[in-house]
Amino acid sequence: MTMDWMKKISILCILIILCLDFTVGASEDHNWVQLNRSTDTILKYVKDYHYEEALELLEKFSDDFLQLERDENDLTMTQLQVITETYEDAVEAVKRTSLPHEKRVQQVYKLRLLTDVFSNNHEPLWKQTEPLFQNELSKMLEDISNESFPEETNITRLIAYYKTVEPAWHVSLSDSQFQRLHSQVVFLKKMSEGTPSKTEWERHIELLQQSFTEVFEGNNVEEDTDPSLYWFIITVSSAIFSGLTYAGWKKYVGHKDRKKHMSNRKSERG
Repeated sequence: MTMDWMKKISILCILIILCLDFTVGASEDHNWVQLNRSTDTILKYVKDYHYEEALELLEKFSDDFLQLERDENDLTMTQLQVITETYEDAVEAVKRTSLPHEKRVQQVYKLRLLTDVFSNNHEPLWKQTEPLFQNELSKMLEDISNESFPEETNITRLIAYYKTVEPAWHVSLSDSQFQRLHSQVVFLKKMSEGTPSKTEWERHIELLQQSFTEVFEGNNVEEDTDPSLYWFIITVSSAIFSGLTYAGWKKYVGHKDRKKHMSNRKSERG
């Protein structure tokens, strides 16, 4: 066999390998794109109150996803768990007739934003939600500047927005950034249940603004305050409150016992 023929055969083999690689890659992308389109259609069905059609597509989504996972098998355990839980929440919401329509839409929206991350990870759909978060935080700061406290409705809406985007952020952000943001949102809810000062409100809302800005701009800046400190504050405060309550109760009981004992002694003397 001449050298020319050997070169031609080598070039042909290389071209075949490149074509195979391209075909496999395109097929994998196509699978994720198809799943993403499927969740988009499911969301539209739910918005239009077509729950049965949405449920049928959710069942097909499950089959397609399991096939994709068997073929690729490149998801981490965290990603697989988040996708599974979000999918189950969506199915439960579509099936549950007693659930308000808005809640059903929200649960399916979570799945929509999550699958979009794997289909379009360079410019995920969740990045379009930034105005929702910043708008609520701005309203809270405005309330504080007007010598008031943040409205409960603004806090409730922000937490609802967060819950909707949470699965997508769980698989998009680094573990440290996600846990930091999650701790700050949870602490905001704890603050709404207590009586923090306006200064404390302002400080925490500005911290949330900074964290959301970092998330949407793609920055991962380390925070000076460890998010676990918030949990420490909550735990210690609860323990102190419980301890003081218990100590006060013991003191009250002891005082009553002493009065009763003294009263009995006076009766015996009389």
